[in-house]
Amino acid sequence: MSSQNHRYAVEKSSIQSDWDLWFENANDDSVEGLKHKTKPYISVQFHPEASSGPNDTSWIMDKFVDLVKTMKENNI
Repeated sequence: MSSQNHRYAVEKSSIQSDWDLWFENANDDSVEGLKHKTKPYISVQFHPEASSGPNDTSWIMDKFVDLVKTMKENNI
């Protein structure tokens, strides 16, 4: 869950075919995260480095770091 203080939302109908819905808010079904199907692009509409629990979403930060390392190794 997020605090929903971002004042804007992505409409599901606007997501292009090369993107996947990654996270969806359980309260209002708003888009909380997107992931590109073929490129190393990810996004979230919340703070994965913050609470609710100390390790609840740490895997998202790990995924981001892995993407950066892979891009560096491949000179992208």
